[in-house]
Amino acid sequence: MTTHREASRDVYTIRAWNATEPEINTGSLQRIADACERSATAGEKMAANWATLTSERDRYKRWYEQEQESRKRDVARLVNVVRALRGVITKLRNRAEMQMDSGARS
Repeated sequence: MTTHREASRDVYTIRAWNATEPEINTGSLQRIADACERSATAGEKMAANWATLTSERDRYKRWYEQEQESRKRDVARLVNVVRALRGVITKLRNRAEMQMDSGARS
């Protein structure tokens, strides 16, 4: 025998399965309750997925910002290295010119 829920889904006349109107209403209400439960479960899953996605987004954003800061520090350090090396080159060039001038005079 079918349950009220199954019968209310399949049969739309009371005479088809000898059910009373309250029994049909009970089956309909059970189907509505099931639909609400499925909807609530789906909503909970979406909320959990949303929380996971937002935390993942925040983590990637934090990693990106940390990497940007690290690169800025590296670039600043390399700029200073280049400046220092240019100073060394200038100093060596000046020494070489002085030695060439002193050698030419002797």
